[in-house]
Amino acid sequence: YSIVDRMYIGNIEVIGEAALAGAGVCGPIVTLISSFASWIGVGGAPLMSIRLGQNKPIAARRIVANCFVMLCTIAVAIMVLFYLIKDRMLVWFGASPAIFPYANEYLSWYLTGTVFALLSTGMSQFIICQGFAKKGMFSVVLGAALNIVLDPVFILPWGFDMGAGGAGLATFLSNCVACLYFFVLLFIKRGNTFVCIDPKKLSFQKDIVSGVCAVGIPASIQNLLNVTGMTILNNFSSSYGASAVAAIGICQKIYMVPMYISQGISQGVMPLISYNYSSGNVRRMKETVHFSRNASLVIIILVSA
Repeated sequence: YSIVDRMYIGNIEVIGEAALAGAGVCGPIVTLISSFASWIGVGGAPLMSIRLGQNKPIAARRIVANCFVMLCTIAVAIMVLFYLIKDRMLVWFGASPAIFPYANEYLSWYLTGTVFALLSTGMSQFIICQGFAKKGMFSVVLGAALNIVLDPVFILPWGFDMGAGGAGLATFLSNCVACLYFFVLLFIKRGNTFVCIDPKKLSFQKDIVSGVCAVGIPASIQNLLNVTGMTILNNFSSSYGASAVAAIGICQKIYMVPMYISQGISQGVMPLISYNYSSGNVRRMKETVHFSRNASLVIIILVSA
């Protein structure tokens, strides 16, 4: 989403450079918000796969229901907290007075859709880890395609001419549509082959919450380290003007392409490793680990070259 946003923002006449720098400052904040979705999604989905491998569908449903409640709670808390400290937070993350208005426009719209962004990102893991990779991929494609269509409509002068704020609005609406798709998948029961959420059994169980948080911590820490690095770069480059911040933002997105590929492979093998581990198929589990390691290494080398 953010890569497409910046492609359009950077081509706005006159203010394109400052607006692109504003979106770049918001990049670490968006990644920080996404880290909470990774924490719950990556933490809960493998546990659900383990329960499925143990042939315990009721326990798997409890995990999905708990993670849904956790994501909703965290999303609302983040939205309220970040709105309260939004101005100071943008300054902390490197927004100079020249680019602050554009960063504020983008972030304000994005924060409005925090609940939808976290739910669509976090709950997608539970679709994929049930073996429905195509359904999970469709939601990503649906949101991304809608964002590509809406970005020029809201950003460019021939549309609503909202600039950086239009990019945030397009992302907000795209996340809403993707989230609605997951609601249909997770709340409408389809026989016994799909783990759905029963609205009457939404809960917050201490043992499940602690297990999800423990498993998801590594993924969350990785995102937080990326946020720290991007924030340091933004603060150093802000002293050189909007051009430097915009350039750093572009380089960050290029650098993140191989990282996204690596994350995609790890998320793809996650259900296979969890399911085979719990069902006792150690040979299959080791084969999956070796394949993912080799595939990640080869793809990252090719992309980096």
